[in-house]
Amino acid sequence: MAVRVRVNIDISAIADVPKSPEVQADMDRRSGAVLRTQQRLVPVDTGNLKRHLEIRNLPNGGRQIGAWDVDYAADVENGWQARRRFVPGQPYLKPSIDSAR
Repeated sequence: MAVRVRVNIDISAIADVPKSPEVQADMDRRSGAVLRTQQRLVPVDTGNLKRHLEIRNLPNGGRQIGAWDVDYAADVENGWQARRRFVPGQPYLKPSIDSAR
């Protein structure tokens, strides 16, 4: 006995899934958790980097979490060369993303 299955896929409906209220609520929850972890882990000297951490909503429904107006944010995460020695990074971005999985 043969069984036939026909599947119709509405591509436009699939494209709207990331912007659905359920997905957006999950994105808000996860991005909030990532931001809170970044704020907890980021090293503080002047507090400037921590103050600039934020969530940005993207037109496609995604989120960006980090500090864009702080030119040394990547150096804090990855480390930098200071005169004759390398100053190791103090990761706060990658661990925060890992915590939201």
